Amino acid sequence: MSTDIVNWEKQMEDMAKAQSALERPQVSTISLKSGFMSYMDVPLPGNKLLAVIVASAFENKFYSGPYDPTKIAIPECFALSETGIDMVPHDMSAQKQHDQCFGCPQAEWGSAGNGRRGKACKEVRRLAMIPGDDLKDGAIMKAPLALMSIPVTSVANWKKYIQTLAAEYSRPSFGVLTEIKVVPHATKQFEVQFQTKAVVNEQFLADLFARHKSALEILLKPYEPIEEEPEAPAPESGKKRKF
Repeated sequence: MSTDIVNWEKQMEDMAKAQSALERPQVSTISLKSGFMSYMDVPLPGNKLLAVIVASAFENKFYSGPYDPTKIAIPECFALSETGIDMVPHDMSAQKQHDQCFGCPQAEWGSAGNGRRGKACKEVRRLAMIPGDDLKDGAIMKAPLALMSIPVTSVANWKKYIQTLAAEYSRPSFGVLTEIKVVPHATKQFEVQFQTKAVVNEQFLADLFARHKSALEILLKPYEPIEEEPEAPAPESGKKRKF
C-alpha cells in the first residue's frame, strides 16, 4: 500500500478548472450594432443602461475580409489578456499573423489598407456587467451577466474612465455604478461614453469580488466555431428585461 499522501483538494481544483474550461456559461451580449444599444434583440431606452462593470479584458482581433453586417464571423487571429501586457495570438486562432502582438504587421498604422491610417488588427475591450438594479443583498450572485465589446474608436473613452475612477474614487470599475451610453459622432458614427452614477456600498463588495473573478474567466475564453442555429423566436412584447 502506498504511503504517498494524496492531495485530493489540489486534484479536485485541477479537475474543476479543466472541466470548467470545456463549458461556456450562458451569457447574453449587449449589441452596439450601427450605434444602437440592444439586449437580447430589444433596443434599450435612451440608448443607455445602468450597470456594474464587474470585469474587463484586452482583446486584439484581426479579420482578413471586409466587414459584413449580415454574416456572423470570428476573427482569424485574436489575442486575449487581463492586463494587455505581452499579448500573443491565442492557440485557437485559425491563422496566426505573428508570434506575438508586438511587432505584428497587422498592428502597424496604415495596415487597414485602402489608404486608411488605421490598423488591420483592432485593439478593443471586452466588458462583463450585471444590471444596476441587482445591486442589492442576495441578488448580485444570481444577477444575469452580459458581455459588451467596446469598439476601438471608444477605447480612449474607456481608458479615461478607468483612470478617472482610480484618481477620484480609488476603485476599479466594479466598485461603482456606471451609466453606459451610446451617442452619435460626426466622424466615428457613434461612440460609447461612461459616467459614474454612484459608489458601491461596502456591503456588496465581497459578492462583487466573486463575480469579478468568474466574469474575468468568461471574458478570457476564446471564440468557438460558429454552428448553425435555428432562428430564435421574436421577443415577447412587453416582457421585462434585466438590462
